[in-house]
Amino acid sequence: MISRRLQQEIHLNTCVRSRKREVVLTVHHRKPKSLGGKKEDRNNSYVPDLEHQSWNALFYNVSAPEVAERTHLFYRIFNRSRELVLINPQNRIIKSKKGRIKMKRAWRILFGGFSLSQIISNINRIWIDPDWELTIKKGFVIAISQERETQEDSMVA
Repeated sequence: MISRRLQQEIHLNTCVRSRKREVVLTVHHRKPKSLGGKKEDRNNSYVPDLEHQSWNALFYNVSAPEVAERTHLFYRIFNRSRELVLINPQNRIIKSKKGRIKMKRAWRILFGGFSLSQIISNINRIWIDPDWELTIKKGFVIAISQERETQEDSMVA
């Protein structure tokens, strides 16, 4: 995440200089506005434009449980160099060879060389709805609602 001071200094599509090149930061809405996300600090992450485009290529406008499902699938496929297969026959994620290449490139930009736990940590910290958290249970990536967890804690007490 970017420091609070730097967040105040930058705006949408403002350039920030790195040692080698200019990096364009864009606002990523962790919970998409179309799914009820608001324009508030808690819901905004400032990310490099290329990473934002890569995220949208893989997970554009989907809920946290769908992000968990796709993360599990993509990790199994892209980290083991297998071909991308259909999630189900009626609803293909990738329809063409060009699409497979694009998604594999996007995965490498975002998560190339990361372990599954590092990927989950990165997604939780930067990319998904702050009311949800991805975790690994019994070898599968799952999404847990923070609201549900809070309710369960209060029921136990």
